[in-house]
Amino acid sequence: MGYRIAGDATLIQAQLQDKEAAYNGYYRKHCYLVHRLVCARTNLTLKWIGTPGNVDEAQLMLPLLVKAMVHGIRPEEAVFDNGYAGYWNYEIPNLLLIKTRIGFRRNARPNWRGKPKTLRLCYKKMVKAGKLDAQKLEELSLHPDPERNSLEDILCALAVTGQHEYVGAYYRNQSLAEFHEDRRGWLKRYSPLRSMIEGAHGHQKDWLDLDDLREKGLRKATLHVALCMLSEAAVAYTKVQNGTFRALTSQAYLN
Repeated sequence: MGYRIAGDATLIQAQLQDKEAAYNGYYRKHCYLVHRLVCARTNLTLKWIGTPGNVDEAQLMLPLLVKAMVHGIRPEEAVFDNGYAGYWNYEIPNLLLIKTRIGFRRNARPNWRGKPKTLRLCYKKMVKAGKLDAQKLEELSLHPDPERNSLEDILCALAVTGQHEYVGAYYRNQSLAEFHEDRRGWLKRYSPLRSMIEGAHGHQKDWLDLDDLREKGLRKATLHVALCMLSEAAVAYTKVQNGTFRALTSQAYLN
């Protein structure tokens, strides 16, 4: 479970008088947000975080991934929409060998920071500036000359020296190149997971009353979400205990 995952945020409508909720410009509503990771195989929510509506979803991708991995989830592939397109969301997962697909905007172009020539020049500057001194190079088993290191080793060295934007740009460029070379194949891996998590949002809203928040305050909103997630998990657990391993969340329902 959790080898292929998708992440996204969905809203919980809040009362206008609720001072702990916030306006979200995308949804144009006063709301809270539920940020979550969902397993593509089971549709189960692996990890989630509740926030006011004005919190940027891109900031919570890595915390969700870390929380999932701490609890034994080892994703190999992750899908997110373009709202998660920050360079750090490309860098860290790919360095952890998680194949990350993040949606592109129309007419997306490669970033110059992620080009191999630029990365080698940046590496050379880090050596010259002393951020990659002789001791550090020895610890990393690297050569001062970037041409004598593999591109993967250079990426790791740049990550160590804090050049995260360059590393993230490289992985974004790689994903964009794959998209241009085999658009159909790229979308074949991306679109089903996006549809899956959108369907999971809809199920929780319709069957689990995720949008029916009658109390005020982030704590009450979080407890409301926890009840929804617990209901799904309880139904899934009961099905597995009885030998059913498909549609684990399909009958989760709160009246």
